[in-house]
Amino acid sequence: MKKQVRKIQYFLIGTAMLFVLPGCLDIYFTTEIKPNGEISKTVVFEGDSTEILDVYFPFMEDESWEREWIYIDKDKSKLILSKTFKNAKQASLDLNPDDSLPYIRIQPELNKKFRWFFSYYEYTDLFLASNPFDKIDWREYLTEEEVGLISMDEEDREADPGYNKSEYKTVEKRFEDYLLNSGFEEFFLLFMQALRNTNEIDLKEEAVLAQKQELFKLAVAGKNDYADAILMSFQDILDSADLAKIGQQNIELFGYFDKKIDFFESVFDDNLYFTIRMPGLLINTNSNQIEGNSLSWELDSFDAYFNDYPMTAESRIVNIWAFVVAGIAIAILLFSLIWSVFRRKKA
Repeated sequence: MKKQVRKIQYFLIGTAMLFVLPGCLDIYFTTEIKPNGEISKTVVFEGDSTEILDVYFPFMEDESWEREWIYIDKDKSKLILSKTFKNAKQASLDLNPDDSLPYIRIQPELNKKFRWFFSYYEYTDLFLASNPFDKIDWREYLTEEEVGLISMDEEDREADPGYNKSEYKTVEKRFEDYLLNSGFEEFFLLFMQALRNTNEIDLKEEAVLAQKQELFKLAVAGKNDYADAILMSFQDILDSADLAKIGQQNIELFGYFDKKIDFFESVFDDNLYFTIRMPGLLINTNSNQIEGNSLSWELDSFDAYFNDYPMTAESRIVNIWAFVVAGIAIAILLFSLIWSVFRRKKA
């Protein structure tokens, strides 16, 4: 799948991407559900320390997380972040804030059900869809089945009964078309917003909208990826002085687009490992890696590029106190019956 994704990356906004992509990180997410409903999260990053610092997570700079650096050798380090949350809602605020970029966003959900002798725990870590360019619905280009084929590595794809080599080339082309168009649409909407924000320019929205298709062709032909380069490609059609003002007065707006480009270029190199540890006896899960009450998933961001990916687990614990209370109640009842019989006989 890595080879497939790297091939796909060449098509976003026509970028050639001939530079060396950053090395991959191994990222381990471990979740432990406590019987009282608390959720402990540990995230471990392994790889080059510079790349660890560059990776985007909304909680990377959050001082409420405990952190520990371990230097393995000159080329490899480990950063360990950990925090315990009172409930799933608090965990979700850290792992999936409203203003976060669509990198690895986790939405936890925990339901605890009391059934007298047993308590049941239903937990889900929902790996939210990570497509950074979602202004166009991918369903206009691809079906669910085709997305499944695209996400597979070559060996698994060829073994899939729905795979046809010649037909797959057209699927791949539609996927590339989607990436090109969705990436450009994201930039174009930001550009129109920047146009409205910019003072003292003659460029009108109507004129830009009329040239949208030509601007798209320029962006693709110029093999541009970051905002500044795309703006420069527009100079053949739009007034260059106005473009300069638009860029200068909207640095933060276009910086948001550049962050999405950075995400797209790097995210697929990371290996993601998830572990969930449940209290009590495991009774249900969608994991195929089970060891006791510890469940594991090995993913990368493409597994949740278009659709959310749920990691689910359900367990139960014995409420010993309930058995004790029930035993005492039964003992009292028996004693009352025996005492009642004894008193009748005595009378």
